[in-house]
Amino acid sequence: NGWRRLLCHQEIPLRRAGLETASQDTGSRKHVVVRAAQSEAEREAAAAAEQAEAERKLQSEIGARRVFDHICASGKPVVGHNMLLDLLFIVHTFHNGPPATVEEFALQLRTLFRGGIYDTKRIALADRSLATLQGGGAELDTQLEPLRDSVTRMPGAPRVVSTGAGSLAAHDAGYDAMLTATAFVTMRKLIEQAGGSIAWARDQVQLYRSALPLTLREQTAAEETAELAAVTTNVLYVHSFPQTWSTGVLKSKFNDGVRVTWLGDTSALVTLPDDSHT
Repeated sequence: NGWRRLLCHQEIPLRRAGLETASQDTGSRKHVVVRAAQSEAEREAAAAAEQAEAERKLQSEIGARRVFDHICASGKPVVGHNMLLDLLFIVHTFHNGPPATVEEFALQLRTLFRGGIYDTKRIALADRSLATLQGGGAELDTQLEPLRDSVTRMPGAPRVVSTGAGSLAAHDAGYDAMLTATAFVTMRKLIEQAGGSIAWARDQVQLYRSALPLTLREQTAAEETAELAAVTTNVLYVHSFPQTWSTGVLKSKFNDGVRVTWLGDTSALVTLPDDSHT
């Protein structure tokens, strides 16, 4: 018990020269360890070794958080594909968030990822110079092939190892990351060959099931107007109509074939047929 442990710590060093005691907690029980007395230098070395072991265990338990911290500290661009949900999950898991409003979330992302965020889906949908990438899977693979090997040979690029049998498979994390990097490098090259720049896409991510982007950087009113004018979408956000309106009433305001997805009593998403954007 605690009384006996106290007696051991007090009496053993007094009655046995050259010995000292220490406490050891195994979780369920506490023990008194008796050992040969250490010099001051030996105590400092033992304390340093114990601290180093505790730090090693802590770092091993941190796991993927170290990757997140390294990305934030590096100031490098973050590239993903259709990455809004990924950003929400990452911020929720590794940071204090996400916050309550879109504006606060955008500010948080700009602060964390100072090198900028690039969404390859947003770029592919918005830049007309990438029309040659719309020809289908085989054509896209053909265009990506010349750059695929060069991406894997970049300094510091990790080796991509498949968990499946045979060749690399989609949805392996490493392989998907390599393909996203390849797509981004290819898009940047094609845009620059057309005389443009990919800088416009910084801090814009594609909204789920919509051609409208979520702009994470601050925009002027002119930029917002130009951005909306350049977007062709068949998904409309309709709001502030009377609460008495039903689905049928809302559909009657548009052409045949529209689909209504309710967001609230006075707001909804209206999806027009693919051949109609009026």
